[in-house]
This record gives sequence, structure tokens and C-alpha cells, in this order.
Amino acid sequence: MPRRYLTAAVAAACMSGPGMFGGPTAHAAIILHQDFSAGDPVSQYVSATPDIGQFTDIAGTTATPPATGSTSVSAASSSLVFTRTGGQGRFTRSDDFAGGATLFSAEFLLGVTGTGSATSGAVLRIGTGYLDDGSIPLNANTYNRLAFNIPASGNSFQIRDIGAGQNSASFFGPQVVRWYSNNSGSPASYLDPAGGTTILGDDLWDVWVGTTLVFAGRDVLTPTQAINDVKFIWNSGTGTMSFGSITFRNDLDLITPQQPDAVIPEPGTTGLLGLTLVALAAHRRFRDRRRARGRRA
Repeated sequence: MPRRYLTAAVAAACMSGPGMFGGPTAHAAIILHQDFSAGDPVSQYVSATPDIGQFTDIAGTTATPPATGSTSVSAASSSLVFTRTGGQGRFTRSDDFAGGATLFSAEFLLGVTGTGSATSGAVLRIGTGYLDDGSIPLNANTYNRLAFNIPASGNSFQIRDIGAGQNSASFFGPQVVRWYSNNSGSPASYLDPAGGTTILGDDLWDVWVGTTLVFAGRDVLTPTQAINDVKFIWNSGTGTMSFGSITFRNDLDLITPQQPDAVIPEPGTTGLLGLTLVALAAHRRFRDRRRARGRRA
């Protein structure tokens, strides 16, 4: 389904509330936000009862023989960094979102280095019933998924639509990835990274890298599944993947309207306003005194 831009009137209606296009609702909020600015240890970002800045699992593992290699995980340069020669790197948020998420958006700064070619080597999934271990969630438990390739050219990544078997162009250097999914039952709108307003149909997803719309209006994996958990697994390819400033939301408001700057009067205007108020106060006192003398007479 192709993306459609809204007219100003329709966009205003969509963004103002849960009308016919399913705009943001009053309960919309951040599910998780973590910028890893506190550095190591990684354990501080994990809890069985997570707050808004924690996962329920972050791990790097050693490959099971006869496979070799391992994956290490650290928090460095305000990023969660996986370095892989084998084994698995992962993070999970299995503590169900309060009330579930009928709209879901994710934003993170993704950087990849290395030359170990892998197609769908790393996958980010949202769904229900995910475990805090190395198990790959079943398709039946997964509402949607976003895959990443590590091209043979190295030091870059591609976005992959697994269902359509399509790959994006290669992206070099750290890039902001924004992923939008709609499980609300109605079309929904969001302010997009290119500065426009986009409608996303029910049970469809969009993904942007920077201001580039990579895939638009793609089908989710299991439309009947709920969105309660998030799980990322990297188990193919070698190199380093870093995630900076991860945000998960139960709305599509990764980008919000800019608030107008406050108008600060110039010093001369402020002084004139003060003199005017003093003069009005003096006039009022004079008027009240005349009325009082008139009543006594």
C-alpha cells in the first residue's frame, strides 16, 4: 500500500485525537528509553521488574560446539555495543507493556562495522510471549519484525523486508532508524522524518533511515497478534553492531511538532508597558477619590 500525504485539514484531524483516522490518544507514552550514557556495567540496564530505562535481558553468548566464536556486549560511547565472531547477541523487554500497544514505534542510532556477510543476520521483533533467553520467537507470537543485513562490502547495513524478500540500499556510518507499526484497527498518522505527515494503514509498517523512507505500507507478519514484548537477536555475521539512544513508544510520536518560541518583549517595550500600568493605576485612584467625595456631598 503506498504512503499518502495528508492535506492540512485532514492532518490536523488525525493528529488531534482518536478520530476516524486513529490519531494519538491520551494514554500515549514512552515504553522504554535508554541512551546508555552511564556506560558499563550492562547489568544496570536489566531488571526482572524494569523501569522505563531497563530491559529484562541483555546478553552475549559463546557458540555451541562445533561452532566457534562468541559475542560480547558492553555499554560504550553512549551505545549498547555487540561485538560478534560467533554465538549470539540479544536484548529483550518481556515485561508486558501496560495495556499493550496498538500503535508502536521504535527509534535508535544504529552503527555496523565488519565484513561478515549475513542476510537477516539480526532481527528486531515485537509480539507476545517472548522469553529472556536465546530462543527465537515463533512467527505465530510475532506481530511484526525488522531484519538487518550485513553486506559483504562491510561497515554498513541494509534493512530487509523478510516477507517480501527485499533489501534496502546500504547505509554507512551510524544512522537513525525509525520503525512504525499500526495494530490499532484503523489508519493512523504520524509526523515523519522528512517533515511531512504520513498515514499508516492498519496492520502495516513503515521504516525510515534518517530522512529516507526505506519501506512503506508493508504487511506485518501476524495481524492477529498483540504487541506486548520486544526482542532483538543477532546470530549471523561478524563485526560490531551498536545501538544508541533506544526509544520504544506505544504511539507513533517519535517526532513531535516544534513549539513556538516564547515572545520576549524588548527592553523598551517592557519599560513602556510598566509606565502605562502605573498611569492606569494612578487614574483609577483619582477616579475613586472623586466618587467618594461626591457621595459625602
